[in-house]
Amino acid sequence: MPYIRGVLFVLVALIVTIPRELPAQAITAKVVGTVTDPSGAAVQGATVTIRHIQTNQARTTQSNDTGNYEFAFLPVGTFRLAVQFAGFQRAEVAEFTLNVDQVARVDVQLKVGEISETVSVEATTVVLQTEGASVGTVIDSQKVLELPLNGRSFVQLALLTPGVNPGTPGSITVRRNRGAVGQQVGMAANGARDTQNRFYYDGIEAMDLDSYSFSFSPSIDAIQEFKVETSTYSAEIGGSPGGQVNLTTKSGTTQLHGRAWEFNRNDAFTALGPFQPYSKTAKPPRLNRNQFGANLGGPVVLPKLYDGKEKTFFFFNWESGRQIAGSFGGTGFLPPTSYRGGDFSSAAVAITDPVTGQRFPNNVIPANRIRNYARKFMDFVPQPNTSEPSINFRGVPAAAPITQDQYTARVDHRFSAHNSLYGSYAFNSQADNSVPIFGFDTRGNATRAQHATLTDMHIFSPSVVNEVRLGWNRFFEHEFFGTTNKPELDIGNIIGIPGLSTLPQNYGPPTFSGAGYDFPSVRTNGPRDRLNQLWQGGDNLSIRKGTHSFKVGGLVARRNWTFDQSPNPRGVFTYDGRTVSGGAAPVREHGFAAFLLGLATRGEVATDLFSRRQNQWVHAYYFADDWKVHPNLSLNLGVRYEYFSPPVQRGPATNFDLNG
Repeated sequence: MPYIRGVLFVLVALIVTIPRELPAQAITAKVVGTVTDPSGAAVQGATVTIRHIQTNQARTTQSNDTGNYEFAFLPVGTFRLAVQFAGFQRAEVAEFTLNVDQVARVDVQLKVGEISETVSVEATTVVLQTEGASVGTVIDSQKVLELPLNGRSFVQLALLTPGVNPGTPGSITVRRNRGAVGQQVGMAANGARDTQNRFYYDGIEAMDLDSYSFSFSPSIDAIQEFKVETSTYSAEIGGSPGGQVNLTTKSGTTQLHGRAWEFNRNDAFTALGPFQPYSKTAKPPRLNRNQFGANLGGPVVLPKLYDGKEKTFFFFNWESGRQIAGSFGGTGFLPPTSYRGGDFSSAAVAITDPVTGQRFPNNVIPANRIRNYARKFMDFVPQPNTSEPSINFRGVPAAAPITQDQYTARVDHRFSAHNSLYGSYAFNSQADNSVPIFGFDTRGNATRAQHATLTDMHIFSPSVVNEVRLGWNRFFEHEFFGTTNKPELDIGNIIGIPGLSTLPQNYGPPTFSGAGYDFPSVRTNGPRDRLNQLWQGGDNLSIRKGTHSFKVGGLVARRNWTFDQSPNPRGVFTYDGRTVSGGAAPVREHGFAAFLLGLATRGEVATDLFSRRQNQWVHAYYFADDWKVHPNLSLNLGVRYEYFSPPVQRGPATNFDLNG
């Protein structure tokens, strides 16, 4: 097929309550209800006012001919609701909290009396989540801030959701270290793979398209709350069969608030490692993790210039992390000193000259037969420093540093009672490295993620509300080795192997396989640079008509991603000890002798940079109708269409050379 079509489906849910709307990118809440008189008859034209406590901003609507009212696209937070109508007492609903993606039902029965009289109504019905068939859990601000977390990664809290389990150990989602300060975290929902989730920050997708996980872990102190949906999604849900995680950032309030913190974990309270040799002076691997930051939020007030106390609000959050995770040192089995000069006289096996087929005299390879590359490479191989079973080398204890710096900002502005706008921006920089065995054989990653959103909400009438959202997400990862950009560690070219890469990012040692002993090495391919970027625009229109609550919307997104890497820039050379074993079963001494003599049986080098440049368009459109057939009978109806264009490749898709 010339293109890939998304899933087209109709969702019909039969439930004994009012339906609930659950958009995949929903970061707001909704209140619905019915106004009745003492006899239970619907009251048309009652004035209903809802007020957001944190910002003191209010919205007003009127009940329709069936007594129903609706407030769509409300911010999360605490609210009060009041209802009044001529001939009845004014009803005030006590404070209640709305969570992200919640549809709360608040029914109000008016009492006969003067409108100047007020009667208080408890908001007990708000906590009952009976508005839909979708399955999910809201992690509210109290849980986000107060539950203890080892590492402060929000996805750890997602594991509180029924049906959500940790990501598979060793999977690409977990090992990409996307958690706070490089934590290895992930999640899998209801048996789906841990690569089948979608993460949205303030309504815009925030994904690393290599690991198919979130591109960065927002600071716990910048999160208002988030919701994890796991199954029976509405027509607004799409893009992935796993969990849908919708996260909303904090916003400012009418009062100026700030907070500062530091969390520390260190080896003073840590036991010895499970494989660490015990001695009276043994200490646990070094660990010192510091996570510190501050935030500030409130109204935008510029003395004598602008007073936005109930119109414009700001919030800024900064958090940094520094971790040193030590190791008791790597181990290896290195060639003995005498072997390096070709002297195998102490070996229990014979080294056969492949030219004559006879054993070398005294089991010593003549100096003029040892290849120059092998002699020079030994300058980069340390001498044995211990004598233990199976090893003769212990690396110096070293630390694997991780750094993270993150900044989040948000501004909310209300132009009028009918129009409001907010925007948010987050920047995250993170770098990690591994613990070396030989000093320079490390592999690290430096990432930079940026995320921006802009959302406009317009009330055309009490029953028609529209939301427009634009967003951008960019994730870049740079991989580096301990040899990258260091001329003194351009080992492949220093030892004289021809045809290897001369690019500074590809400096490092060749890989010698089958040479009998452990040699310093880095990964055979790379290092790499990769990027994925998303531009997204969408619109959601909510219409209340009689017993129907319609919602229609869609989004258009453009993804692009790049990948740059040399497949095998330093070369891989394989040796077979049978070339010098004289027909005997080869052992490690034979492999090393073949290395000294230059008897490689296989060699691979691919220095050309493999550069991938791809882009793709994504379209998604839906229509939903939540129909109240009867006070205790509702239908959720919906249809959704998705289109994923085939990726367009710019540049070569392969480095295969027909003339090679």
